[in-house]
Amino acid sequence: MAHLNSNHDFEMRRKSTIDHQARLAAEAIEGADALLITAGAGMGVDSGLPDFRGTQGFWRAYPAIAKLGVSFEEMANPQWFNHDPALAWAFYGHRLNFGDWSWLGRRTEAQQERLSEWLAELEGQCATLAVIELGAGSALPTVRHTSERVVRRLGGRLIRINPREETVPAGHLGLPLGAAEGMRRICDYLGVAPARVP
Repeated sequence: MAHLNSNHDFEMRRKSTIDHQARLAAEAIEGADALLITAGAGMGVDSGLPDFRGTQGFWRAYPAIAKLGVSFEEMANPQWFNHDPALAWAFYGHRLNFGDWSWLGRRTEAQQERLSEWLAELEGQCATLAVIELGAGSALPTVRHTSERVVRRLGGRLIRINPREETVPAGHLGLPLGAAEGMRRICDYLGVAPARVP
């Protein structure tokens, strides 16, 4: 019985901490002059959306390959051009239609320029900034580094929402929740209805 009580107590403390962090996040947003939202691939996954490059997304995008019982990782291997060239071209041709290789450089540069200009404008105005980071993990930490760099440069508050990696630098806020649930909790404290997530 004592074990059940300790589990219940732990869950109550965890919920209380999450509620406190969500309230502080709402206060940071209300007090901000500007809001920057950064998102990693986990934002969609943690919110229940399929990951294109994950197993579920792959099976939906490539049903013919799914029937063969081949995983995305196994198929994304150039050996298929020797083994089954038609299948390899079908797989890579489909990926090329998504622009996996051709668009990133140009778009990334343009986005980075616009972000830099906007941040310089905020800095010139001494604006208070809140950065909401959704689902950015440490495996590919580019989004995390960007979020932290922006709050170091301009001040303000980082609000990291990530169910497994919510740890933040001192003085910032971490919510151990998926993106949709974290935003719902914050919106409750803001008194606004969150956007509908299917």
